[in-house]
Amino acid sequence: MADHLLQFRIIQALHQKNPDLAIGMEMFPRTSQPALDAYINNDTTSEQDFLRASRYFEVWRYDWRYFRDIFNYARKHKIPVIGLNLEREIVSKIFEDGHTDTLSAEQKKAFPENRNLDLPGYTERLDEVHGFHAQNQQEKKGMLSGFIQAQAIWDETMADTAAKYLSDHPAKQMVILAGSQHTRKDSGIPPRVASRIDVSQASVLNLSAENRLADITQTTDFFFLADPVDLEPVGKMGLVLTEVKEGDKKGLKISDISPQGKAGKAGLQKDDILIAINSTTINSMEDVRLTLLNNRVGDHVKLRILRQKEGQESEEKEVELELSNLEMTKPHP
Repeated sequence: MADHLLQFRIIQALHQKNPDLAIGMEMFPRTSQPALDAYINNDTTSEQDFLRASRYFEVWRYDWRYFRDIFNYARKHKIPVIGLNLEREIVSKIFEDGHTDTLSAEQKKAFPENRNLDLPGYTERLDEVHGFHAQNQQEKKGMLSGFIQAQAIWDETMADTAAKYLSDHPAKQMVILAGSQHTRKDSGIPPRVASRIDVSQASVLNLSAENRLADITQTTDFFFLADPVDLEPVGKMGLVLTEVKEGDKKGLKISDISPQGKAGKAGLQKDDILIAINSTTINSMEDVRLTLLNNRVGDHVKLRILRQKEGQESEEKEVELELSNLEMTKPHP
């Protein structure tokens, strides 16, 4: 969270010096641009409608609160927010296959043909990163060659999108929000922007105990030492849910219940079908995330479920559940 607060402060400071500002974000693909434009420019578009239209919980998934202050500020001051990235499915396919041959013609149109793999230390660095990712069982299927190509296309696409926007809007200054490996001035987005457009650039990094300092002069122009900041824990139901259809009703089937949570004691059971939270109909995991967006640990929510009893028709039941503080299974990058 300290990284994102620093991003927010830099945006505020630059905007005060130059109101003609834009924000480019790794977190959104270019296909999310209509949703980004609608949210920034239309005061009647709700936060939940924006998150659904931009497919935020599909394209990025991390806690929305990391970016909420940035978006609120951008919306208040009508600062354009630009989705820089490719669709995740394209990058994943390149990673898995090791090449771009299996992509459709339409998919290939989405990324720049030119991708530089010869930047100093680029392949060596990605070899090390790939080794780290390979420890994750889900990512062992990806080959190193595919990983390098996928990352290069990822970086080149973001650089290409930013360069085209700045070329079309020469008075604009852009702040790009991206992971520290992507903002490296030696082999990330900056040299790829420089190959496309002559524009002044600076890379900024927030240092923490996890950051390596050995090559800092090669990777960033400015660094900060921001104090750690913890977000208030997200309230969780402690349920493993699978999307199902029960008759003419869609819902989420409870396939497992966390022993650390309070769902079991509240009366929820495996195979119950979750159909509503606080009177909001639930059809998908996106509905769950949006409905619980502002709930915290200790909050109470009312769940409506369908329960099938042996030899009987399904019956609807209402259960009140206190949300718990369960450990995150996926750390923020």
